[in-house]
Amino acid sequence: VDEAEVQKQAEGKLKERLTILQQKGNQKKAAKKQAILQRIVDIVRTQGRINNQQAQKILHLPQSTLSDYFQELVSQGLLKKEGKGKATYYHL
Repeated sequence: VDEAEVQKQAEGKLKERLTILQQKGNQKKAAKKQAILQRIVDIVRTQGRINNQQAQKILHLPQSTLSDYFQELVSQGLLKKEGKGKATYYHL
């Protein structure tokens, strides 16, 4: 076996390992996001409604991330959106 073949095998193994680690990372990220989405719905169940600013204080996440999460929950039919701009709030 020549040096080029050994190098090729090593690169293949590294790529395979990197793919596995990326998949694990993506799974963890997806699980964390799902937990946050569920927490938002739970907060709305107990409080009746929530806006982005309140969610920022409770969840310590940026406004843009929460806007995306709220949009996802609305599109899934789990929350309803009322109002516009800073007056926007979400309820069941």
